[in-house]
Amino acid sequence: MLGAEITYLDELTAERLSEALNSGRVHAMIGVPALWQLLHRRLTQEIAARPRIVGAAVQAAMALHGELRNRTPLNVGKLLFWPIHNRFGGKLRLLVSAAARCRKTCSAPSTSWASI
Repeated sequence: MLGAEITYLDELTAERLSEALNSGRVHAMIGVPALWQLLHRRLTQEIAARPRIVGAAVQAAMALHGELRNRTPLNVGKLLFWPIHNRFGGKLRLLVSAAARCRKTCSAPSTSWASI
């Protein structure tokens, strides 16, 4: 079958978004900067709530992944960050931002979330 399925959320919360991503076959998501900030904040808070070693491991994995992508054609992001990919339904491939750009805290290269 060809075509697309469009899912609209009745409210913008992390829980509703997670439900929609896991119940559908979402491959692309269009959002405004507030959505990306919500997702970034949620991931950051969840990692911060875990033991410090987990945060250090995530930072090390992001650095390793960034170096591998810069130096080789390998993309090991799905392997290194499979728990995060699974929380987004496991099929998400494209994020499209519309409207104004994200604030510096969301889009700064130092956060390296783009490499996940």
